[in-house]
Amino acid sequence: MDTECIQCGAKISPDKDDRFYSCPFCRSTLYIQEGRSLQHYYVPLKVVKKDLMSILSMWLAGNELHEDVTIVSTSLIYFPFWYFQFGGSENHLTPANSSEVEEINRIELPLVDLLPFSAKELGQSNLVEAQFLHDVSLEKVVTATNTSPDRLVSSSLIHHPLWTVAYTYRTDPAIYTPVVEGTGGPVKANE
Repeated sequence: MDTECIQCGAKISPDKDDRFYSCPFCRSTLYIQEGRSLQHYYVPLKVVKKDLMSILSMWLAGNELHEDVTIVSTSLIYFPFWYFQFGGSENHLTPANSSEVEEINRIELPLVDLLPFSAKELGQSNLVEAQFLHDVSLEKVVTATNTSPDRLVSSSLIHHPLWTVAYTYRTDPAIYTPVVEGTGGPVKANE
């Protein structure tokens, strides 16, 4: 499958099964979807597991839950978001996969910290694939914001670190699953 590098315009030939590709000419890290190349970045992790427990403890205490909670598990994932930049200063971020936590739609990414994506650096085991297609996500953003698709300047896939947490409360058998932004951002949970 031949396509063009979004960065330098060179003709590239990733394998049909490749999702992540590094341009041999400009070394840009690309995400391949629907036969096209897109810029691909990640946000570096800043919250290590020790810090996670402190952030989680403060959040639980603020919600008066700290005494009766049992942490079942914690796991680091890199969650995908589509980033659409339109003319002017209009930018939109939308999840590229589904999540049980509705608040994930309100995450604001620190775009100044973006690094070129590296599957080797992040590890494949905690990488969540983009499930929603670029064009479908773009159409939803355009419809929701009444923006013309002709104003699209660039789009990219960004993987953002999130700590997923599972906990139980008192004797309730339900498992609650908030996420903690791996950049030091707030805890996101369903209400």
